[in-house]
Amino acid sequence: MKITSIEQFSGYGYGKILFLTLTFFSFVFGYGQTVSISNTTDGSENNGGSVTNGVFTATQTAPTANSATNITYSIDVNSTATLGSDYSALSGVVTIAAGSTTATITVPVLEDTLIETGGETVIVTLTGITSGTAILDPAPANLSATNTIADDDTCAAGVTAPLLDGSVITAFCDAFVQDLDSYTMSVPPLGTDLRWNATADVSDKSTYLPTSTVTTPGTYFGFFYDAANDCTSPTFSVTLTQNITPSPGTTTNIAACNNSGDGSSVVDLDDQLTGADAGNWLFVNGPAVVPIGPGNVINFNAQPLGEYVFRYVTSGAVAPCVDQTVDLTVTVKDCS
Repeated sequence: MKITSIEQFSGYGYGKILFLTLTFFSFVFGYGQTVSISNTTDGSENNGGSVTNGVFTATQTAPTANSATNITYSIDVNSTATLGSDYSALSGVVTIAAGSTTATITVPVLEDTLIETGGETVIVTLTGITSGTAILDPAPANLSATNTIADDDTCAAGVTAPLLDGSVITAFCDAFVQDLDSYTMSVPPLGTDLRWNATADVSDKSTYLPTSTVTTPGTYFGFFYDAANDCTSPTFSVTLTQNITPSPGTTTNIAACNNSGDGSSVVDLDDQLTGADAGNWLFVNGPAVVPIGPGNVINFNAQPLGEYVFRYVTSGAVAPCVDQTVDLTVTVKDCS
């Protein structure tokens, strides 16, 4: 229909004129439009590669022809992602251009090495409109959206235990100081260190050894530890044993007569030894070879005069300890 006169225009009716007028002003100036927000694309780490940024979309119910809509927003305190380590700062303002109905808010995702089970969230809430004639959606649920940053990190300690170097000694004699780290040549993965525990259960950090140096025997468990994520690799074990050097005791030299009629010619070697561990007596040297009788008793009657040396040798040493010896001298004299 072509309108050529005022009469024709008035023939449209006031209701139609009002509708057309409101429609015109709604389009041009944005009256009655509302703005909401939704999550469009979740963010994601990429194991050191190119990350996927998160995206929110602010939506206006209809475009405006000659005015942009500037919207302010904030990060909700219930967000679990951490600014600076999980994502970079957002501007806090998004603009829907004149003639458009949408604008995006990008969440710049940062790669990290922390294990974040289930991902971490960035919650954006629209807080106001600083220019334009649109208003915020009256429904609170439409003013907030949640973007979840997917995690790609695993425990840096890995799933393989350090390897035992079987060439390093594990048996010691008497007091010792040993560095447990010498029992593996495995290199700790980046972001971990080699730790030790006295039990196979490494879930309790309070039981971890303060250093790798030990001075007592026992079984020790080594593993890689990722402190940032509080996780460990499987363990390997090494058992240290400690043996004690046997004591040969202390001897007291003695004299004996070569004639039992002039005095005592019998010597009990055991009576001349104190503080000894188990062992045996041996004849070493002397003017003549004399047999050691039952009970380690020797009769020097009619034996040549001089010094006879006997040696006590312990018999209970366990490697790397060795048996010890001590000598006893019996001087045979003419007691007449």
